[in-house]
Amino acid sequence: MKDWIAGLFLFVMMLAVPLHAAPHRFALALYHFNLQYVAGAGERNEDRVITESFEPLLDLFLAHPEWGADFELQGYMIEVIRDRHPGVLEKLVRLTVNGQIDLVSFHYSDQLFLAFPRKDIEVSIEMTKEVFEEAGLPLSGVVFTQEGQFGEGMLSVMRDQGYSIGILPKNLFHHLHPGEPAGPLFTHRGVDVLIGGEGFEAQTPSGPLQVVWTYMGDGELLATNGADPYLGPLFREWPKAVAEYEQELADLEAAGYEISTISHYVDAVRALGVLPAPLPPPLDGTWQPKDTNNVFRWMGGRGVFVWWEADNEIRTGNMLARHTLLAAETLLAHAAEAGIDPAPFARRLENAWRDQLFGEVSDATGWNPIRIEVEYGRSHSEAARMTAQGVIDDLLAALDLPAASIDTATGAVTLPQDPPSCLPRAEPPIPLQVTAPGRRTKVSWCRVSGDLTYDVVTIAFGAGVQRTVSVDFPFTVDTIAYTPALLDEIVSYPRSAFGFEETGLPLANGLIEITPGRFLVKDTRRVHVAAIVGQPGTDLRFRDETLSPRKSAVWRFALIEGRENALALAKRWNETPTLTFTRP
Repeated sequence: MKDWIAGLFLFVMMLAVPLHAAPHRFALALYHFNLQYVAGAGERNEDRVITESFEPLLDLFLAHPEWGADFELQGYMIEVIRDRHPGVLEKLVRLTVNGQIDLVSFHYSDQLFLAFPRKDIEVSIEMTKEVFEEAGLPLSGVVFTQEGQFGEGMLSVMRDQGYSIGILPKNLFHHLHPGEPAGPLFTHRGVDVLIGGEGFEAQTPSGPLQVVWTYMGDGELLATNGADPYLGPLFREWPKAVAEYEQELADLEAAGYEISTISHYVDAVRALGVLPAPLPPPLDGTWQPKDTNNVFRWMGGRGVFVWWEADNEIRTGNMLARHTLLAAETLLAHAAEAGIDPAPFARRLENAWRDQLFGEVSDATGWNPIRIEVEYGRSHSEAARMTAQGVIDDLLAALDLPAASIDTATGAVTLPQDPPSCLPRAEPPIPLQVTAPGRRTKVSWCRVSGDLTYDVVTIAFGAGVQRTVSVDFPFTVDTIAYTPALLDEIVSYPRSAFGFEETGLPLANGLIEITPGRFLVKDTRRVHVAAIVGQPGTDLRFRDETLSPRKSAVWRFALIEGRENALALAKRWNETPTLTFTRP
């Protein structure tokens, strides 16, 4: 009886879908714009991005009210359009009111957010939402990001912040899972995920589905025939390139394709009866992983202009600045409870966070940063740190405190106490390999005992001739057990679940398991380069190809037993540390 009913149901469903149903066709595009394309190049360069590459595409869609697309840009770009380009803002308002374009924005600055704790991106999103509201523009639920950064922590933040569709770049998807088909739609951590940039054909309960992508990449290049903002005055609109692209879209429309926004496509495929498939295991990454060894290019990998690069210096400086900001906010909350007016200090810290998000910009350390981009990251983060330090100094004076230890996790402000002792170890608990041609090195081990017990290894690199230094740790587990950026948990996937030979992971909180039950935690104020992870049988490597020959460096790591202990130490070192300050 049950078999007969099931057969009847299947027969009725077959009748509901014509044998030769017309395919549902969608043409998608995502134009990724970055006003910090040449970070530090000034307003004239920023304005060219808007007038020579961004506005021509707006005009294209205004000429075709039936077409839709997604424009991704940082909140700062909306701010500049609002303040300096009112005509462009008016066009954006018209296009969004018409429902033609979705404005995609996840961060105020085009920052390397996968390298930093969740607090930083939350501040960035808050600033972005404020800018959009002030400009009278709707913020899309779609998320694509600078350098195509993607991770499951990003999806978690999206869910909590009201975003609904994450774009996983096709190259990162296939770097992790070669040969896996793109499919109509995936889901992970309660968020829809679409593989960006890869067309496909599929069968749905309502008939065939065909999807093409007409564009997914740097939007600056489309209207300028491939020219980029590094070319200065030569970066300008190329009307023929826009006309050719317009004809491509017109031809697709004539062939039955709907020129659609991503959000409309997702709604449509759900209406066709498509249920999102579980996303294969993700890892933190970027959109061109084969060219950049994933995030390594921004966290230790050298570019063309290596004599200016300083990846570890910039990223550890970013961490020190954001920790100082956190301490200033914590002390301000304490001072407010003591009756001190917080308003003037809060305004200073708001400006400091703006500087900090600029300092975390991706282009300060990659792809091929020129000198002004490196200095842009360094100077903005240093400005943030100095502002926060000034607030701390003024609050200590207002509170009449000669010094204070500030626990940014609990909010406690106490008199300084001696840090726990680290007693030297006669023998190292594990072997490691230090490589630094032309430099003197010194490796020291000690042990901290207390509420958390762990071993600390310090690797000192002297000045030398070559720029590349590295440390290899034994990596005997068959899993990748780490904390994805923006999460506060450890996830674990078999190393064999991925198809790459090796990949660079940011380890925003510094944590990864290296032997069964034993975790490594990098101190991101000392070393914040990518962890290079390979297939079983390979060591775990931290490598910096950008250390100036004139400079020395000291890296610090901890070895600790147990997941919960490792998470607690990673949080204590790299997310919400206790910092001590003395009044000048």
